[in-house]
Amino acid sequence: MEVIVPVRKIEFVDSVNGGYDVVFQNGFSGNSLKEKIYYQVLDSGKITLLKQISVTYRDFTPYGTAVITRQFDQRPAWFILNESGANKIGKNGENILEILADKKNEINTYISTHSLRLKYEADLVSIIRYYNSLFAGK
Repeated sequence: MEVIVPVRKIEFVDSVNGGYDVVFQNGFSGNSLKEKIYYQVLDSGKITLLKQISVTYRDFTPYGTAVITRQFDQRPAWFILNESGANKIGKNGENILEILADKKNEINTYISTHSLRLKYEADLVSIIRYYNSLFAGK
C-alpha cells in the first residue's frame, strides 16, 4: 500500500472501551520542531502541548553468552507551541512558568492548589488545559 497524498494527522479512536483518542500530527514548525516528524497532540487551544518520543537502542552481549541482546530506550520530550513559536519544556518543567508568563500568577496558584509536579505528563496536560480554559470564549 502506498500513500500518495501526504498524511498530516493520524487519529486512533478507542471505540471499544470508551477511552481517550490519541492524535499524532506533523507539519509543525518552530525553534526545535521538525516538519516531517509526527508529534502526539496532548492538548490544543490558544497553545498546543506536543509530545515527541525518541527511541534509541543499544546491542550488548551478556558475559558468557553468544546471544546479542537489544535494549530499547524511550525518551519523551514535550513542546509548547504558541504564537511566538515552539518552546521545549525542560526536564522537570522548570521553564513552563516562563513560557506561560502572561498568566503566571494564575498558573502558579493552580499548581499549588492541585499539588501538581511538573515532571509528570498528566500534570503538564492539566496545566495546559487550565491555561487554555482561561481563554475559552474570548
